[in-house]
Amino acid sequence: MGNISGIEISAIRELLSDTPHGIGNDGINVNVSKCEQGLKIHKSENGYSLSFNTRTDLMRAVGHLIENEFIDDNTSNEINIIESPRYSMLGVTLDNSRNAVMKVSSIKRMCRILARMGYNSMFLYTEDTFEMKEYPYFGYMRGRFTEEELKECDEYADFLGIELIPCIQTLAHFTAIFRWQEFKEINDCTDILLADDDKTYKFIETMIKTLSRCFKSRRINIGMDEAHMLGLGKYLSRNGYVKSTEIMQKHLECVIKICEKYKFRPMMWSDMFFRMTSSDGGYYTEEDNITDDIVKNVPKNVELIYWDYTHIDEESYNTMFEKHKKFNNETIFAGSAWIWSGIVPINKFSITAAKAAIKSIAKNNIKQVIVTSWGDNGGICSRFTALATFQLYAESCYNENICDERFAESCYNENACDEKFAESCYNKNICDEKFSENCYNKNACDEKLKRRFTACTNGNFDDFLIMDELNYPPDRSDNAEFAINPSRYLMFQDILSGIFDKHIVKGTNEFYTELKSKMADAISRNVEYSIIFETLQTLCDMLSVKSEIGIILKKAYDKKDKKQLEEIKTKILPELLHKIEVFYIKVRKQWFDENKAFGFDVQDIRFGGLIMRVNQAIYMLDEYLSGKIDVIEELEVKRLYADCREENSNQERVTYNNEWSEIATVNVL
Repeated sequence: MGNISGIEISAIRELLSDTPHGIGNDGINVNVSKCEQGLKIHKSENGYSLSFNTRTDLMRAVGHLIENEFIDDNTSNEINIIESPRYSMLGVTLDNSRNAVMKVSSIKRMCRILARMGYNSMFLYTEDTFEMKEYPYFGYMRGRFTEEELKECDEYADFLGIELIPCIQTLAHFTAIFRWQEFKEINDCTDILLADDDKTYKFIETMIKTLSRCFKSRRINIGMDEAHMLGLGKYLSRNGYVKSTEIMQKHLECVIKICEKYKFRPMMWSDMFFRMTSSDGGYYTEEDNITDDIVKNVPKNVELIYWDYTHIDEESYNTMFEKHKKFNNETIFAGSAWIWSGIVPINKFSITAAKAAIKSIAKNNIKQVIVTSWGDNGGICSRFTALATFQLYAESCYNENICDERFAESCYNENACDEKFAESCYNKNICDEKFSENCYNKNACDEKLKRRFTACTNGNFDDFLIMDELNYPPDRSDNAEFAINPSRYLMFQDILSGIFDKHIVKGTNEFYTELKSKMADAISRNVEYSIIFETLQTLCDMLSVKSEIGIILKKAYDKKDKKQLEEIKTKILPELLHKIEVFYIKVRKQWFDENKAFGFDVQDIRFGGLIMRVNQAIYMLDEYLSGKIDVIEELEVKRLYADCREENSNQERVTYNNEWSEIATVNVL
């Protein structure tokens, strides 16, 4: 290996340990040295010359070696790769607070993948899911990480060149703890901590002190987002009305002092500074609501995270970056991989939004970028379904033009790879012989991204986008311009009540029947992620019956077609029950492969409710067909649109809803 430490050799071996491309007995001849910036790889007939600056650069270089040795079909003996990261921080946030708390082995697996991509940071989002010995009910029965587990993850990430950064809350998002009497005293209202209270700051200090023992990093995300009702509960009773801006300022100063005591450098989400002075409480408002008073009262030693997961136009990002420039604080950008809208990821929309964001990031010279992967409403989706978006952001860090449409067009210009163009690129190998040959293929940039994905994840990029097709039923025609999740409400809606039946078109059953074979084909191409595709395959199988069953049932009932109702009762619904159970078994395996047991009880409750409601439909049909009852009350009711659109709307019928409680029933849970 040449000039490289034993620890670095071990890290390289670790990155190769879970790929099918292990180096053979003869190995690969690599001469390694240090350089002042980024990484350089040159391949000749004598082997590789590799130089790197940081451990992160070396780990990304391993991904390149895998790509060039095992993925790329290029036969040339000459390869030149020169890369320097554009971002000083490139991180992923893993949500461990919405029931699904990852096993340590899963976090390590994600570390290996991200290291091959070139990430240098990872955030563990833990609202209450870490151990605090002083507060035994904090994270009780929630799968909380022990101090030993956090230290193990921290050591492993550091080993692979990744800074593990704690990501917590110090103001809102504390719904889980306020069920316990132990925390009632520090609850203002809803999920918000009581500001200006000694017990609150003792609690916050205990959190930060605990994390200071578990993480090497001296950076911390203190949260403070979405505290919409700040100061309007117990605080109001004690102090009278105080502007939320004043409460926020004083609370933030107290939290920052605690961070400084434990030598943490804090960052926080920026939305509350915009919401508190917006006429409609919005974050992305058009009004210029950031005043000088707000700016001067934000401590300079806190970094502000501008998060944006929904916009697909570059200008929206540019506008928000301009607003953030008013602050005397460095701006960090946080985009997202949409895996919080059910068990099916929304990858195509994530990538559409990411491409717009990445262009704006470059234009506004943003140097710190985070890709979040939230798990709202149960955390049922695997974090590993987000890898395609993670890869895109990683490549944007090393290639400024990865998301520039003009880049592909310039490939047809014979001067595209001239010296001036090369100098404008951070990825200097853009003009090497291999790439020049590919320049005449307008999809060269996409193909490069796909090869990188396979090298870093051992997955198939296109198949990860095919997952999305479960959210593209027959009447949907947009090109990933919206985040819509029909697979979620089709999965859990009640077949007797048919809350979403108006949003379903004829042919949806057949659509999922055909899609099932695509999921089956993807399994063999993604062996390491087979359980994800198997789970989606069984979901397609279930939806091939369930999607339209409510419509068919209502139509047969309205016609008093007892023959068809009998068939539904004795054949179709029992078949559906079997398919639900098969799907549930795959969901359970996927969960336990990745997560701790805690939190899966919610899925048991939801699937149990679904199964019992199908059984109830069978029972009610039996009662009706045997003459014991004259009507089935739910089937007597005219169906309305779940999103309250006009009855004669010309919109496509698909909609969005991620709240299980709103999908399963209109009644109070």
